[in-house]
Amino acid sequence: MRQGFRYLPPPLKTLITLGNEQLCDIAHNIAKCHFVRQKSLTLECTAEYCRSQHEYGIAIKKSSRHSLDGIMMRLRSEVYWREQINNLADEHREHHAMQGKLLGDPKYGLMPYCTDQTAKLFEDRRTSIHAKMQRSVAIPSTGVTKSDIYANSERSRLNQLYLTVKAMEQLAVSREYIWIMMTLTCPPSFHPSSKSYDGSSLRDGNDFLNQLYRKLFKFLGKKYHANADYFGLRVAEVHQDGCPHWHVLFYCSDKMLIDIQSKLEQLLSGDGRPDGYYKTYSNKILKKQVDSGNETSPIGYVFKHLFPRSSGNVSTTDTRTDRRVSYALRAAGVRQYQLIGAEGISTKVRALRKIANDPSAPNNLKQLATTLVANPADDRARRLQGMVDLLDHASRDVKFIRELCLNRFREPASRLSHLKHHKDKRCYELGRYSITAICSAAVTINVSSKKKGNTRSSNCISLRKIYHYSTQEQIQSIDLSTPCLAYPPAQLRWRPP
Repeated sequence: MRQGFRYLPPPLKTLITLGNEQLCDIAHNIAKCHFVRQKSLTLECTAEYCRSQHEYGIAIKKSSRHSLDGIMMRLRSEVYWREQINNLADEHREHHAMQGKLLGDPKYGLMPYCTDQTAKLFEDRRTSIHAKMQRSVAIPSTGVTKSDIYANSERSRLNQLYLTVKAMEQLAVSREYIWIMMTLTCPPSFHPSSKSYDGSSLRDGNDFLNQLYRKLFKFLGKKYHANADYFGLRVAEVHQDGCPHWHVLFYCSDKMLIDIQSKLEQLLSGDGRPDGYYKTYSNKILKKQVDSGNETSPIGYVFKHLFPRSSGNVSTTDTRTDRRVSYALRAAGVRQYQLIGAEGISTKVRALRKIANDPSAPNNLKQLATTLVANPADDRARRLQGMVDLLDHASRDVKFIRELCLNRFREPASRLSHLKHHKDKRCYELGRYSITAICSAAVTINVSSKKKGNTRSSNCISLRKIYHYSTQEQIQSIDLSTPCLAYPPAQLRWRPP
């Protein structure tokens, strides 16, 4: 490789017009350029180099999680730059289309939800990933290939989400809660189809909605507690002109409904909307079970853009509506859905479903896991009831245990390593189908953040040791030397991780 290699990436307005292969070439050349530059860096210049802005204004802030050596490895990593370049190009492509008012109703010659180029790029990426995984060797015990897992992963994830929300609905009936579906929208200044559009992007609109959401639930958090008093689901969607909106479905008591109505009326005023906006459109902003009748369920409406369904005459391409909505949100880096009052449930369910197939799993974990797996159609009701019990109380009996490790950039991190039921004396080791014998307690080690003015040696990190006993938790802070947890400085080589 030539020592004097230099590369000037194309400007942003050109970047958004390129295809996947060209974007990958740009990421490759930027990583190669940083590799050559790092070969000539002195030790004194390393810190300034890591703190400075790089191509397209991208900078990596040094923190307790990011070391200088890790930042150096990121900057010469083709994988890192490929992710950054793709995200940058996707977001600005959609923002440029919104500013040019190219998104909207197809009957007016516009592209719905996202640009055709973005839809094609994401489709090509899906096809490329599937093709690479098809070349993988099947797992001997099951005969399943990575391509099969990838093809079924999205459908399995959405099916699990649907089952969780159905369990929430059943749990709400037992607690005598009502359902509320709240629709949060942006003011006209965020809509490209409006005359008062100010050039905001989809992410700007989502940040506005997130701010509304946080203010509402900060107010509710003073009187109510998640899972105990309310739970539900938040789903982000996109109008055809690219502006986002949220559907928030949650189950709560009648008393909480009164507080929500008063707070919403206060929040949805003075942000560019006309006076009396909430009172005029309250029946659309807040739909209640008491208005719709006890037989009505809003789950189907909330999931209308999550589950695959064909919709005719929506695009000049052959891409489905649900995928175009998903691609628009992914291009802006917006999370499409999130559970409310059930944090960590999805991860626990995935781990428990794996345990159900292991005969050597601890008894209580095994018993809980079998209620979530139903092969015959007759057991669907049992599986739903198992999910209801998990949401109601069983999830509190199961704890994840994290262990200290190193990430791909040789920085201290943590990962889920074990699962433990409080009635079991043994922990289940995730990913290895084996049992770790712990007679009295399980131990979690967390890396604490560094404090200013710390006089400890740079080779020593502060850890928190948490002992999970059957009846109590004991927390102990310790200082642990890092040589056994860290590699020596990474060798400067091509190709980086």
